[in-house]
Amino acid sequence: MILRVWRYGLAASVVVALALLSVAGGSGSWVQGQGCTVTVQPGESIQRAIDEAKEGAVVCLVAGTWEENLVIRKSLTLRGAGREQTKIKGKKEDKSVISIASDAEILVSIDGLTVAEAIGASGIEVAGKARVSITTSQISGNRDGIYMKDSAQAEIRGSTIEGNGTKEDCKKKEYICSGIEVWGKSQVKIIDSKILKNADWGVGAWLKQCGYWYDDFTGTVTFEEMELEEISGNSTTNNQAGMGNPGNHYWNRPDIPDGQVCLP
Repeated sequence: MILRVWRYGLAASVVVALALLSVAGGSGSWVQGQGCTVTVQPGESIQRAIDEAKEGAVVCLVAGTWEENLVIRKSLTLRGAGREQTKIKGKKEDKSVISIASDAEILVSIDGLTVAEAIGASGIEVAGKARVSITTSQISGNRDGIYMKDSAQAEIRGSTIEGNGTKEDCKKKEYICSGIEVWGKSQVKIIDSKILKNADWGVGAWLKQCGYWYDDFTGTVTFEEMELEEISGNSTTNNQAGMGNPGNHYWNRPDIPDGQVCLP
């Protein structure tokens, strides 16, 4: 069965989420689809290219593997040669592979690459008022796949979030290590993507019913063009055994194994 369109949350918030990629104002222009402003070769620094790039730049990565922890504080596109060919691995402990944050609106596109092996941290963290589009990419082998906080927004399309929760603390229940974790007023739209075999929830909100210490999620999550099996095989630690799939969403049904989705 395919979920063509399914939403929950306040109507106004959903409208904002649906308009995520149509925003033309703010601090920069949306640049997906334009040519490369700068091309980074293996051995060269992606962070340096980002720091030197102007607002709205397209930073292209050729095939290769980089070990860096990137910080993005401006509107730009980070485009790989394809997730099978371009990979960014974490280098520093307890640092996300890609950290995107701003107190003002920025628009960041991540396209065609793999984000993996954060050492005790998230693959991609989005905070503040940042907005991000993640397309045809893979996020795997991190503590958490994607961590959304504050009023950040994300659209995830045609991507795979798989096998996150590698830190030993995840198995001991010292952390909840999910494919996508949402906190605060963050908003996420997930389109035609796969969320598979993560240590804890496939998609989990910061709520007591999801195993967190307190309730702190008032945002929205939207699913479109998703098949049931595209969020499956999660809770590999079995930490969510007996918890079901709480919340007002399609995966909250008795024939779905525990630990796939937990939302309000």
